[in-house]
Amino acid sequence: MKWDPFKEMMNLQDEVRRMFRKNFLRQEPMGDENEETWSPAVNMYEKDNKLFVEVELPGLEIDDLEISIEDDVLHIEGERRFSEDIKEESILRMETSFGRFERYLPLPHEVDTERMDATVCNGVLKISMLMLEQAKPKHIPVKVA
Repeated sequence: MKWDPFKEMMNLQDEVRRMFRKNFLRQEPMGDENEETWSPAVNMYEKDNKLFVEVELPGLEIDDLEISIEDDVLHIEGERRFSEDIKEESILRMETSFGRFERYLPLPHEVDTERMDATVCNGVLKISMLMLEQAKPKHIPVKVA
């Protein structure tokens, strides 16, 4: 079998992700240690007092997706399954990642967890959250008595 440096880099990336999850998030790896994992691309931005998170999830079934929020951390997990209609011996090129994924996204602002919305359109999960008003410093004028 021919040595593939890109596959080695992907293996290294997976191993670093596992170590980070185990040591910094205090989470045990999901499922079997040899189970393939991947990490979908995420964008986060603010607009009109809302916080938006967009996650690229083409080919993922909605039933294979879980979203939760706890302690100002958005947790998104799911699984993209390989099509059983495709025989392994017929594959000429495979660049799509399959398997389980898990993302923990610390939120930069406190959000109203009762007013969150999640939709999927064209393979992109879009989560919108209303940001709560932060306690602003109040200027207190000093008067001469």
